[in-house]
Amino acid sequence: MAWTGGPERRLVLVSGYPPNTAFGGGLILRALLATYPADRLTVVTSQGVLATLAERADGGGLLPARHVGIRAWTSRRAGLRRAARWLNGLNVLTAARIYLATALDLCNQEKR
Repeated sequence: MAWTGGPERRLVLVSGYPPNTAFGGGLILRALLATYPADRLTVVTSQGVLATLAERADGGGLLPARHVGIRAWTSRRAGLRRAARWLNGLNVLTAARIYLATALDLCNQEKR
């Protein structure tokens, strides 16, 4: 499937699994974004998933785009799980900050 959307807009994809050749959802995303210009795509995803894909011989077949890993907090203790979920909510704010910083930076570049 080829990208035929005309002038490519900048895209920030926030997903638990990045476009890749190893996992189900990532396979679909990779097929959809395979021809999207890499310089106009930023993928915000799980740092753990990126590390797992990096260990594979083929690197997981990630797209040649900018990837930003966000660390998920976990706990095996019942009392701390709620705090971990709350901290993961803060990770959403981190992703939003990355998105805004990327958007502002890219807008400034286009003005030049």
